[in-house]
Amino acid sequence: MLGLSDTSILSRWEHGLTVPNLGQVFLLSRIYSTLPHELFDSLWNNVGLEYNLLTQHHEPVINQSI
Repeated sequence: MLGLSDTSILSRWEHGLTVPNLGQVFLLSRIYSTLPHELFDSLWNNVGLEYNLLTQHHEPVINQSI
């Protein structure tokens, strides 16, 4: 269903050596009937933590040239 040339690619994903590209993520989310970020729970949570840290310590930049 993913159109992969062999199963070694899946094995690398499962072992955390590589990650699927964005198109593959969307296809996987369809196959598993889930949202894309739910496939990568720990990565999603880490990004959320980093975002929260950035927004707490930085003032928003306002582009005044518009």
